[in-house]
Formats: sequence, C-alpha cells, structure tokens
Amino acid sequence: MSTNDYKIRTAEPSDAINLSSVINIAFEVDDVFKKPQCRGRISKDGTAALKMMRNNAEFLLVQCSSVERFGGIIGVSYIHWYHDGVHRLCPEDANRGPVGTFSMLSVLPEFSGKGLGKLLVDLSEKKSAERLKRFAPEKEQFIMEVPIVSPRKDVLEHFYGKLGYRMEEPRPFPEP
Repeated sequence: MSTNDYKIRTAEPSDAINLSSVINIAFEVDDVFKKPQCRGRISKDGTAALKMMRNNAEFLLVQCSSVERFGGIIGVSYIHWYHDGVHRLCPEDANRGPVGTFSMLSVLPEFSGKGLGKLLVDLSEKKSAERLKRFAPEKEQFIMEVPIVSPRKDVLEHFYGKLGYRMEEPRPFPEP
C-alpha cells in the first residue's frame, strides 16, 4: 500500500463515532489494566469527540481509500491549543505563552509500523505551530506537550523520545 492511498484531513462532526472506534481499538491494549466499566479511551457513541471538537481543538485523521470500516479512518490524533499557556491539567504552568498538545495518537493495529504515527505527530506539530503563531506572532517557538495517561509509559516514552520529545517529572492527574 502506497502513501497515495492515504488522505489526511481534519475530522468533521460526522466522523465522531468512527474516530472514537479507531481510538478505542488502538487503546485496547490498556484495557487489561482497567475495570470492565472503565474500558475504552473515549465514549463509543462519539459524544466525547463532538464535545472535544467544540473546545478549541480538532482531530486529525488518516483515511485509507482501500479500507471500508470506520469510514476508512485508520489513524487519529487529537490536537488542543492553550493560547494563554494554561493547560487544564497543569494550571501551575501559567504564563508560558501558547502551548499545543496532542494526545490519543491512534493507528489501527494492522497499519502499525508503517510510519503513520510519526506522520500524525509531524502534522500535529505543524498544525499547532500554525495555529499558535496566529495568537503570538512575535514568538519563534512554541511548547508542544504530549500528556501520557497509559500504563504503557515505557513504550510511549521510547516512541516519543525517538521523535525528539523528552519526559518531564510525572504530575498527578487532577480529580474531575
């Protein structure tokens, strides 16, 4: 399968259920650590994805023309921007300037190892820089964060480390 079979685009509300399915399948490996009622990374009915789309964020999708299930979606990245530098998970980090984050990086298992994760990271970084530049045109660089909420921390640290990310001290996850 060549890269010509792939299309990259921003998700529309009509993609919410399919992109949620792809995310949940990619994160099934984490389910063994969860109680049955807590399994799945995002709501299956797409309501969480729709809410996230309305909250200064978007999902990037990789679609494959030869795949029928999930509307052809085979990869997903969730991107969020904090124009004031205050991330809701880390309010103590105020006054850093605009910050971009991406998370829920997901590729269907049968497409793993084909460079789609790296492609989504690259595009997430590029899209974040473009977006953040509008809010702080005087800045040359921006902070890009990848919150990791997974028992597979060592595997994810290795993947993101190869892409130039460095790990910071763990922070407690705030109570909802």
